[in-house]
Amino acid sequence: MTGVVLCGGASTRMGHDKGTRNLNSGTWAQHGARLFEELDLPYAISVSEKQLPVYEALFPIEKIICDRELAVYGPLKGIVSVHQQLPEEDLIVLACDMPGMQTLILEQLLRLYEQQPDYDCYLFATNGFMQPLCAIYRAPRLQTLLKEIEAGLLEKHSMMHFVEASTALIVEAEQNMLGFFDNFNTLDDLHRFGK
Repeated sequence: MTGVVLCGGASTRMGHDKGTRNLNSGTWAQHGARLFEELDLPYAISVSEKQLPVYEALFPIEKIICDRELAVYGPLKGIVSVHQQLPEEDLIVLACDMPGMQTLILEQLLRLYEQQPDYDCYLFATNGFMQPLCAIYRAPRLQTLLKEIEAGLLEKHSMMHFVEASTALIVEAEQNMLGFFDNFNTLDDLHRFGK
């Protein structure tokens, strides 16, 4: 199992790279990495090629995996790029723009993964909405996805569609957990939640 902090988005609505926003003693991306360190998991930082110089200043180069040239876009591109480099590893992924995430959520995902091994992916839902950017994806399912991409058979590139096309274990998060999944995409989001 390897953790993946997804940082490769364009951050267009935020106005600058979300992974490099400051949070307490580090950045949002470093917060994600620390969560995986607390769980004693190796981790990778998923970025686009143009982000590499900035992230090299934040992380050891061996922790960074750049997006590959693939006929897919969005978070799936980052996840599949990491899978190509670590093809035997199941991946627990976390979007960098969930700075309120805590280890207890990831621990619960890991317990589901260990106790019920017959699923392709494991994730929470909040008020009925899937949270595919805080989830576990098994290597065999990612290998199937990669083959679909390489064969030009992937028609939809959304994480939601990928989960729906998989055998997924989806657990509704308890009310007291909902804030951990807050996703910040714009400056208005930051102001609304007092970040």
